[in-house]
Amino acid sequence: MTAAEGGAARILRFEDLQVSRWANGLGETRELAAYRTTDGALVWRLSIATIAAASDFSALSGVDRRLMNLGDGPLSLVVGDDPVTVPRREVVSFRGEDAVRALHANGYDLNVMTGRGRATSSLETVSVDGSVTFAAGASTMLTIVVLDGKTAVRTGDHAFHLPPLDSLVAALGDDVTVDGDATVAVVRIAMT
Repeated sequence: MTAAEGGAARILRFEDLQVSRWANGLGETRELAAYRTTDGALVWRLSIATIAAASDFSALSGVDRRLMNLGDGPLSLVVGDDPVTVPRREVVSFRGEDAVRALHANGYDLNVMTGRGRATSSLETVSVDGSVTFAAGASTMLTIVVLDGKTAVRTGDHAFHLPPLDSLVAALGDDVTVDGDATVAVVRIAMT
């Protein structure tokens, strides 16, 4: 049972994530979590991909995408015919049908994919110095991905210490508190 189906919060250790090929076979990704309908249609998916070389992204019809650049420098993309520069830890959004090409190797990126009409998402970088609580809302699922620093995350009666690239997928509707001195990516997925 996934968090989106009402299951418990889950901690995902980056080092334990299985590596798989992109749909087009041109890169590698590590899936954090995903939720599909009983007939296999994508509701949402979270992953950390590796951009190891200049390459085309997979075409994913009916999917809305958000990508956060986790590399050490800016990421140069072409989306359709438009050049796009994505600064470190900034986000670019595009449709899965768009032709997207990375122009160089850039390390990791965080991907949020939602099935159009099934879910919507937001993705942001937040600096934490002390304690910050992120509210979910009844039909929203929060995921926190640690980008740097030392942090503990709390949801419900559970607290976890997470190093960089580890993440917490909270149960649907559960708020998450982040304590420490760190930078985190905050993903919100709302079911429609």
